[in-house]
Amino acid sequence: MLNPAAAIFQTVVVFAILCLFAFLLNKWSLQRDADPERGTEPSFDRWRVKFENLSGIGILIYVILLTDGAIVWIKSLDITWYSSIWGLQFLVGQGYAVLALSILTVILLSRFEPMKDDAEGDGAARPGQAGIRFCDAQYLPLLCRVFDHLVGQRAG
Repeated sequence: MLNPAAAIFQTVVVFAILCLFAFLLNKWSLQRDADPERGTEPSFDRWRVKFENLSGIGILIYVILLTDGAIVWIKSLDITWYSSIWGLQFLVGQGYAVLALSILTVILLSRFEPMKDDAEGDGAARPGQAGIRFCDAQYLPLLCRVFDHLVGQRAG
């Protein structure tokens, strides 16, 4: 059974932890921008490690918080609901939304420089590589084929 006070408490905890991560990342970003040693190899390595250490565990914490939040929020709508897979379904849905947004962004930005040259292609680069460079996801060859297909359809 769902206790309204517990649901409110869990919601506050979820958002407090997410806000803490956002606060720390923003604070460190401003500190990195003001770092007098910026542009040097030691400064780059120090900040990269700091961001990676928080973001690495942050992904795991985000998955746990999303699962907990989805269960509490959906259960608050329907008290007879009993599945625990909804957290994963919300996570996958967010992944699809990010992928769709990145594809739309690349298609819209392909009208302007410098991505226009990449999207039109000069024989040296495939149109989808513009999207790969934009998303900084060089490890996703499938995404490259999706961009090629979408840009090819739009150009054809």
